[in-house]
Amino acid sequence: MANMLEILMHLKNIKNLDPRHSTLVENAYYLCKPPERSARVSKVRPPLHQYIRKLLFTDLDKSSIEQVFRQLRKLPWSECEPYLLKCFLKVHKGKYGQIHLIASLTAGLSRYHDEFAVAVVDEVLEEIRLGLEVNEYGMQRRRIAHMRFLGELYNYEHVDSSVVLDTLYLIDLFSFLVMGLKRRRP
Repeated sequence: MANMLEILMHLKNIKNLDPRHSTLVENAYYLCKPPERSARVSKVRPPLHQYIRKLLFTDLDKSSIEQVFRQLRKLPWSECEPYLLKCFLKVHKGKYGQIHLIASLTAGLSRYHDEFAVAVVDEVLEEIRLGLEVNEYGMQRRRIAHMRFLGELYNYEHVDSSVVLDTLYLIDLFSFLVMGLKRRRP
């Protein structure tokens, strides 16, 4: 079979096939004999981190928010606070409709761990600014999710209106600068 596949590829290279037929032959060849590549290495996370990810990205919905909140409060905060902050900032990895639930969890946890809630707001503002400065198309979903997260934090009275207005001014300023630079170019 390997000899037949090699003959097929050799004939494809010798003959002038139109691009459509050439693509069909290549697809058939690589379907029968895929290129060798190394296996994907998955991250090995500690069980506590796996549990946090399961709570936030799998179990969290409107009906289970109280249970998730109770489970997060039971965690050993001295160990898992940095990882919780990291997971809360990955709102772009979860469902867009869950962003308000993450904001609700942040507001609820702020009663027990005020420094955590302040760190979440600070990091969200930093992510928004970073997204504006980098301005890559691949980060668009991330930027929109963080802006919605900031709005939901405002809805849960966790962020003052002056912070939201300053952020909107920053967005406007960056868009003005980008548009001004595009107009100047010949």
